[in-house]
Amino acid sequence: MKVQTSGEESKIKVSNSVYEDEFQDGPLYLKNMISRITIDSRSAVTYIHSALSELDQHMAKCGNDVSRFNDFVRMQLDALNARGKSSNDIMVNLFKGYKSVSDGQFKQYIAQKVNEFNEGSSITEE
Repeated sequence: MKVQTSGEESKIKVSNSVYEDEFQDGPLYLKNMISRITIDSRSAVTYIHSALSELDQHMAKCGNDVSRFNDFVRMQLDALNARGKSSNDIMVNLFKGYKSVSDGQFKQYIAQKVNEFNEGSSITEE
């Protein structure tokens, strides 16, 4: 991003390869930047929640690699946390992703974990 002031005119010109605009003063520039960041943050949170609700599809994209899948989920949860948000249905979505694995023994393990969770047991990261 490039910021130029135009001397006596007291204008701020902001430009990059995609965006260019002029502002009369610093407070107006700040207001514009805060507005853009807020919109970006909201859209990012929406995207992350959407990605977390489609974990079964993401497991397929990972080729049933549970470690890679878990890294993706952690990254999404960290991104939500960085924005001051959380996911209330993460366990449901995680189980949905894990159940889509083709390995029969892993499916049995997950079915056991789902039963424990549904009976009120606390599930910890393993």
